[in-house]
Amino acid sequence: MAKGYLRVGTLGGVDLRMHWTTPLAMLLWVLAFGKAGTWAEVSAVVPLIYLIHGLGHFGVARVLRFKVHRLQMGPMGVHAGYSGQGVQASRTWVAFGGVMAHGVLAMLLFLFPIESSAWTAAVGVNLVMGAVNLIPAGTLDGADGWPLATGRARRAGHRPTSTHPAATRARLVREVDAQIGHPPIRRPRPKRGQERQLSGDEPAVPPELVEQAELLMQQARRDAMARVRDSDGGLGPAGITEE
Repeated sequence: MAKGYLRVGTLGGVDLRMHWTTPLAMLLWVLAFGKAGTWAEVSAVVPLIYLIHGLGHFGVARVLRFKVHRLQMGPMGVHAGYSGQGVQASRTWVAFGGVMAHGVLAMLLFLFPIESSAWTAAVGVNLVMGAVNLIPAGTLDGADGWPLATGRARRAGHRPTSTHPAATRARLVREVDAQIGHPPIRRPRPKRGQERQLSGDEPAVPPELVEQAELLMQQARRDAMARVRDSDGGLGPAGITEE
């Protein structure tokens, strides 16, 4: 369990987690929008609203070709952890995906009204949850969506990590070392002005390979700078933050 979240399973390779306060929040929804004799119907509607919220984030992320790694159900909705290359506007759409799902559901409910306590509860829960998630606070959708929309991205809720190549490389090294079962080999850096001494079992690198590697690094830097100039908010997310 990480920061109050309990892993409840996986669906299509997506890690599903639930916060310990979510069942309590669902109970409050049922008590607020249900009444004697209708609590069973409302109890079936509330988890459905949470599911639609999560599908909003998941669907938008998939349309924009992000890879969703996890969905975390909190007391006021579902948060998504995703990775992939994208511009600032794309991440804004993902952050507001849950609110957009509430908007679509609201239109469907008003187009097809039904005289039942379940329909009334669905309208109320959907409206309140969607409106609350517009607030830029905590882990609500607005806490990520509004800063992203104004160019001031923050790390909360639907949070991608840095796209710096060194960070990505370090994460991959940790994953491989964990799979192999041994800690990474760390070599001391030489002091400035001193060349690292090769050990007896370490072959020397041919000068022509060093020159080729330097040319490749220069080209990679030029390509990275070109991508930054062509995008409106950087290279986009490259991974998810492990909690």
